[in-house]
Amino acid sequence: ILGAEAGELINLIALAISQKIKVKHLANLSLAYPSFSEILERTAREWSKQKLNSNIALQEFLEGFFHFRRNWN
Repeated sequence: ILGAEAGELINLIALAISQKIKVKHLANLSLAYPSFSEILERTAREWSKQKLNSNIALQEFLEGFFHFRRNWN
């Protein structure tokens, strides 16, 4: 990681690695104030979206499940 705000990101990533925090949990990260480290949260969310989008079986299951729930009477 290079740049003026690299230290901010490196600290968060080092903490996540040392505490074995999974990427999906980083997507729920609540930062104290808007900062450059917010890019880590957004990246984790995008990674999670891409992972879900690549799993066709899961998409079909969820689509069927939500269709079932919407039509439940």
